Amino acid sequence: MDDTWFSRELPVLEAVGRALEENDRGALPDVKDIVSDTGKNLAEVVKALEALDGEYLELRRSIGNPSSWYVPRIYPEARRAVGQWPTGENLAERVIAAIDDAAERASDPETKSRLRRLGETLGGATKEILTKTLAEVVARQVGA
Repeated sequence: MDDTWFSRELPVLEAVGRALEENDRGALPDVKDIVSDTGKNLAEVVKALEALDGEYLELRRSIGNPSSWYVPRIYPEARRAVGQWPTGENLAERVIAAIDDAAERASDPETKSRLRRLGETLGGATKEILTKTLAEVVARQVGA
């Protein structure tokens, strides 16, 4: 069986997340909007939405053509999957990137060297520990 998460479901979920986040007129993303945003065909978008329904989003269906189906909301797990909400992994990546950036900007050679070593350490074998620690912090903060 082929993996469809990265090729079909994730791009559709990202389009829905963007539409709901950027929406300032109260309009909810419908299938035709998602087709337009992703460049995928109607059948692919419908399959993706049906696969995501219940776990990542709420899909409202109407009688007739599925192009009028719409998504009134996405669930917290969807926001984490598309990077709108923090996870241990994406926070660890941000911390490491910030340290690497600070090392690049540092003018003092000793500080630059220490920051580089810290970034390498956190990005290497200890990344799993950092990720788990940050995941626990996030879980406590959001009550997950």
